[in-house]
Amino acid sequence: MGFVPHTDHLLVTSSAGRGLFDCVSGERVARDHGDACDFEDTFGLTAKAIGHVAGTIVPMAGLYGGGLARTTLDGWQVETVCLDWPAPLTLLVAPGSHLYDSRLGHEPTLWRIDEGAGELRAWGFSSTGRTLLLATSADITFFRRPVVAAEQAAAPDERPANQL
Repeated sequence: MGFVPHTDHLLVTSSAGRGLFDCVSGERVARDHGDACDFEDTFGLTAKAIGHVAGTIVPMAGLYGGGLARTTLDGWQVETVCLDWPAPLTLLVAPGSHLYDSRLGHEPTLWRIDEGAGELRAWGFSSTGRTLLLATSADITFFRRPVVAAEQAAAPDERPANQL
């Protein structure tokens, strides 16, 4: 899976085809059925998008490797730690905080957002910073926020940028 660059659209590929999801609305906006060899480069870790962004090359993360952004432009971070191997914990870390702040005498501001249900395959943010994705071998969960720092001035009635 991977985010279409500069959007919150998630492309999901499998041996059964491709799906394109709008992570802001939660809707599936396009679906096709086809052979993965036709649209996926498992070595280059890219795939061709479908729907209104058809043909766009999307960087992918998942079973074959790759990765999504682990930070946003306004400072949110997502981290995985393995305190009880082999079950990783996925943590959302607030701007200005660090996972290991307690070693420096500060309490970190973080939230546990996954307890290792299934094999963690991909996790990270869209390039807009509005969507956080967690994908396991069993399912895909995404979290979204209505506004990020760059959009705050244009939409003053929304929640502050540091509230995910």
